[in-house]
Amino acid sequence: MIHPSHPDPAAHLVAPHLLLVAAELRAQGHSLAASYRGVREGRLITIRRGVFMETETWNALSPTQQHTAHLQAFHRTHGSDYLFSHTSAAHLHGWALLRREPRLHISGDPRPGGNPPGVSRHHLPDAAAHATLLEHGLPATTVVRTLADCLCQPMTPLAALILADSALHHGTPAEQVRDLLETTDRCHGVRRALAVLDLADPRAASPAESFARHLIHTHGLPRPELQVLVPTARGRRYLDLGWPQLRLGLEVDGRAKYFEHGPTAEVVFQERQREKDIMAEGWHLLRTD
Repeated sequence: MIHPSHPDPAAHLVAPHLLLVAAELRAQGHSLAASYRGVREGRLITIRRGVFMETETWNALSPTQQHTAHLQAFHRTHGSDYLFSHTSAAHLHGWALLRREPRLHISGDPRPGGNPPGVSRHHLPDAAAHATLLEHGLPATTVVRTLADCLCQPMTPLAALILADSALHHGTPAEQVRDLLETTDRCHGVRRALAVLDLADPRAASPAESFARHLIHTHGLPRPELQVLVPTARGRRYLDLGWPQLRLGLEVDGRAKYFEHGPTAEVVFQERQREKDIMAEGWHLLRTD
């Protein structure tokens, strides 16, 4: 399942008061026995050891919010002597992911201590130089460091392209990532990472477009242009992907195109009219889901 990007990552953060932290409850004079009884009775769920949430509230959260809640719960119980990194940081930055990894990733200098369950710990020299503070005080690696770290990890070419496209679409500067990759000695797959960065494009507007470009690249077809402008008699129109020299366009359809931009019937009508306008200019159109 592809997890789409979210343009406002802060909108997916959970309100701090919804996280019931055992240590904080104890400091306020509350009995922890009541919390554990709530878990047994199904009124509360355990997010991480020592952090609870009302079951009804948890069930109302989206999968994106639930994953963010796991990160917030870890932060509430482990302080700030680390940075969320790799795919955990990518999630907090709002980037699209092919699969949301259940493990959390943290980095620091020295490598964060302890052995918390479900957490991968990484050594990041001079961590302070790669740190940023997100909403609610969540510490994370910068967008440049995050993308470099992710591309250096074992990842399928499709997963890497979806993530890199999304990162660049959100404004991550590709040249700074390239400079970091070319000067680091921490990346064992630097050539692979640079190849993905060369293919990535900030104009990719969705994981579906990244998937289509991945297939085109894999089959050795000419590289398409993205968001191709087609002047028509009824105004400017754009194609998702295209080969202008061939007057061939590829439209990547998906649920969002038809269900998230107004009444479906009207959207379908407008899409069909746009298609007619483009074809009237001599273009041939292909579609893929």
